[in-house]
Amino acid sequence: MYERTYVTMVSLRQRTWLKYASLCRKSGRLSLSHRTLVNILGVDPSANAGAGAGAAALPTSQPRAAFAYCKHLWAAEERGAAFNQVGLIIFRSP
Repeated sequence: MYERTYVTMVSLRQRTWLKYASLCRKSGRLSLSHRTLVNILGVDPSANAGAGAGAAALPTSQPRAAFAYCKHLWAAEERGAAFNQVGLIIFRSP
């Protein structure tokens, strides 16, 4: 029951959760930042990264969350993947 409430809360208060992920990232709690961003995005982009660094494109339905994930990748020293994802976001934007 608590898990459903958490998922619902993420969708309702996305900006607050993005700020929380940012604070986690800035304080070095990258695993907590990652978990929060995955809950916001609804998919774990790193799960499909086996085909190459950052191979899975981020969902474009939530551009702020996708960009926050790019910042997370940069902080996690995955700079190539972050750069590629930002390029994909720009390329696929309307």
